[in-house]
Amino acid sequence: MEKKRNRKVGIHIFLSDREAEILEQKIAKLGITKSEYFRNCILYGFPGRKTNFTDAEAERIAYEMNRIGNNVNQIARYVNKEHETSQSEIEEVKKLIWNLNDVIMKLVLE
Repeated sequence: MEKKRNRKVGIHIFLSDREAEILEQKIAKLGITKSEYFRNCILYGFPGRKTNFTDAEAERIAYEMNRIGNNVNQIARYVNKEHETSQSEIEEVKKLIWNLNDVIMKLVLE
């Protein structure tokens, strides 16, 4: 019995030997099929896991990250201007950056 396909449009591409090798390595690293790789690139802009947020939510995340970046720049300017920063202040900034990294990774890997 023949399996019915939901996706009916096939795409054929030509790659150099090196490009094909790189593609195979990336697919193996992600543990997905070629079809999933290309579909994810088309639908989500990258070949890895799908995200659980909409384009509007992604824009909001980018906006918030930009605000955080601006705050980090203000802290850097203050530190460079004052030339005195306590170790606790440095540790607090590191903690904030690691927390931001944790949030981003959770969003990407959900």
